[in-house]
Amino acid sequence: MKNRLALSWAVMLLAFATACVQAQAQTISDSLEVSKSQVSVAENGGTATYIIKLIKEQRRVIAVRLTPPPHPSGLIKVVPTLMLFRDLGEERIVTVTAIDNDDFGDRTVTVTHTASGGKGAISVEVRIKDDDAQPVSLSAAPNPVA
Repeated sequence: MKNRLALSWAVMLLAFATACVQAQAQTISDSLEVSKSQVSVAENGGTATYIIKLIKEQRRVIAVRLTPPPHPSGLIKVVPTLMLFRDLGEERIVTVTAIDNDDFGDRTVTVTHTASGGKGAISVEVRIKDDDAQPVSLSAAPNPVA
């Protein structure tokens, strides 16, 4: 019983510590800041958001294209897929939604953010928590007592 209780406390502390760790902000070149380097979503409609902000004044509009992973496709939806920035301090919210599928298991995919004019690219890691139960395999054996 003591071991079970100790294990339960250890799992709770680990979960709490993991939840408290903030994903680091990233920058594209020195012009745009992406508020998180990773997000987590639950499959079947779970969402997460992060912010992209213009942090350095520009002489022209900067376009940022957001590209979900090409393979495997259909795991997440990213909105919007294109953003335009002109004014210093301008912010845009990105929403990532996990799509339901029949595959079992958690997955990690990346969303690539590419800025126009050779400003560079960064990725945000998306961790998808699966909602499907692990498949169960049963086999029947003949009854030796008859």
